Amino acid sequence: EETAQFLSQTIGMLDSAGVKVSQLDQIALASLYPEVNCRDVVLASWAPDDFIFDPHMLIQLYVQKARERGVVFMEDTVATGILVGQGRIRGVATNRGIISTGTVVNAAGPWASVVGEWTGTKIPLVNRSRSIVITKPFPHIPPNRPCIEDMTVEWYTRPETGCMLMGMGNSIANDLLPPFDNSILEPMINAAIHRIPVLENAGFLT
Repeated sequence: EETAQFLSQTIGMLDSAGVKVSQLDQIALASLYPEVNCRDVVLASWAPDDFIFDPHMLIQLYVQKARERGVVFMEDTVATGILVGQGRIRGVATNRGIISTGTVVNAAGPWASVVGEWTGTKIPLVNRSRSIVITKPFPHIPPNRPCIEDMTVEWYTRPETGCMLMGMGNSIANDLLPPFDNSILEPMINAAIHRIPVLENAGFLT
């Protein structure tokens, strides 16, 4: 019930922001995703304009357009600090020397708070980790099924090039390259089989 209340508030917020989102009951959810066990579902939402994108492909598009506009990328160059003088940015220290500049864009993703500390700026960023597995080829679920998330157990799954990708967990990550959490494997399997019973027939690829 608590999760349903949070989801209902989220639906209202998205709707007020102009995002196309629908509230679904068990019957509507079952018609959208017949493989899902809907017996204990109190509330679901569906956003038809949501989509999955490939982060690597997206970055390559940014790189391509940036290069067309004269941006120079310095690969194998690690930023180690930001030089500040008289209250202004003067440059960036790297493992290959100093780059003089008066402007720095902090696009460090999960490392953004570390970069912020170089100038005494506190960035309220909390990194969280999620363990992800990909099944062996799994034809029992059509590739056009949407991504589905069970918010009560922090578990989600979606088709992935003929396989199924699933993830679970929402723990604070002190290590920015965390290893797979083996302790979450059994709860992940249980969540998968409960929400989409046919996943009992899936084997893990990686």
